[in-house]
Amino acid sequence: WVGVEWFGFRKPAMRAVLEPRPGAFGKVETIAEGEERGPLPDITGLVAHLLDHGFMQTPRDSIAPAIARLWHLNASSPLTVWPAQYPLHQLRDLIEANSDGHWLPQGPSNVAFVMPVGS
Repeated sequence: WVGVEWFGFRKPAMRAVLEPRPGAFGKVETIAEGEERGPLPDITGLVAHLLDHGFMQTPRDSIAPAIARLWHLNASSPLTVWPAQYPLHQLRDLIEANSDGHWLPQGPSNVAFVMPVGS
């Protein structure tokens, strides 16, 4: 029997942020003390929202590009796309703030999201 040692949440120091304007450059910035966000315990409601509005075709689709496409059409603030849990928090907050439930759906478009992995 091998014991498993669980490590606590590792606080990220930097985040990658996309500006809301089409064609705008993203930026990397320091995460201020107290603005750290850990993983969400359940994202099934977020995935269902993305599926219902056409931003994901299946639950196996990558969630970050789906959130970025929804954000591009339905939000006017910057979106943090990395660390991976940050766009989930922002999507949850956006859904909670949109009390009227009106969303522009993903339709045929030329919107793409690319996450660079290195330089």
